[in-house]
Amino acid sequence: MISCGQVTDLLDSDGISSGEHRIFISSANYTGNLGNFSGADEKCKDLASTAGLTRNYIAVISTSVSSAAARLDLTGPIFMIDSEDNKVLVSSSESDLFSGGNLVNDITITELGTSRISGSVWSGSTDAGGTSITGHCLNWSSNASSEDARAGDVADALGGWIDRRDITCDSSLPIYCISN
Repeated sequence: MISCGQVTDLLDSDGISSGEHRIFISSANYTGNLGNFSGADEKCKDLASTAGLTRNYIAVISTSVSSAAARLDLTGPIFMIDSEDNKVLVSSSESDLFSGGNLVNDITITELGTSRISGSVWSGSTDAGGTSITGHCLNWSSNASSEDARAGDVADALGGWIDRRDITCDSSLPIYCISN
């Protein structure tokens, strides 16, 4: 909006301003064979595109060689957008997101603005966004019941949002996606 020579920060089609980030839990579920980072990121991009979102979205997951926190370069607050286009604060910064917990709100809103209020979510991460030593479905390339990965809990605003339990890779879970 332009008014009296001043430009204010407009919301883009993703419902957030420049310098802000949007996070969502996927409306779709996947086995642990996400197709490595590239396949998981492609799933996030496809979900976002189908929902009319235009920013670049990547999966919030870790592998044995790279952590979720290392993959991200977040410079501002992180929001979800609900079905009524309301911004819902999740974290005021990347460091707060990966501080071992204390999110402002659980990450329960999908790319479509609908809610998923319970259940596990793939992460392969520690509560600080690091690589979990307990598993990541062979770097997200396996859906074998003999392999497992660390998963978070959608309804846990503390560190458990990304680091709650081990789940076998043949399970079908959502992933977190964030604009980077």
